Amino acid sequence: MKRIALNHSPFLHLFNEDFNSTKRVKNFLTKVPAVNILEDKESFSVELAAPSYEKSDFKIEINKNILTVSTEKSTGTEEEKNKYSLREFAYNAFSRSFTLPKNVKKDEISASYEGGVLTLSLPKLAIKTYKVEVA
Repeated sequence: MKRIALNHSPFLHLFNEDFNSTKRVKNFLTKVPAVNILEDKESFSVELAAPSYEKSDFKIEINKNILTVSTEKSTGTEEEKNKYSLREFAYNAFSRSFTLPKNVKKDEISASYEGGVLTLSLPKLAIKTYKVEVA
């Protein structure tokens, strides 16, 4: 059996390309989007940085007092060079959950997606204040 030194192998560039490529390594990672949470007198606003998604990719659920935003997306490319086929699959998914404050109107939560940012608007319940007179 003839031994071939790996550093002289015609397949070395394929090995190095496949296992050292940061592009390929990134395809296997699941990323959690960065979040901004803002509050004013009338509402909370939750912003998730989630570029490269479509509106239809997002799943937003409220179960009891937990708001969950999740998505799953898979893509693939195929390329053929010199009788070799290269297939790359990318799988992106994330899930973020938030405990809702008691003063949020759950039935009036809305969402919009623009410029790679998913924005959730969470209106607050009106808090009544009462004055008590001292007798």
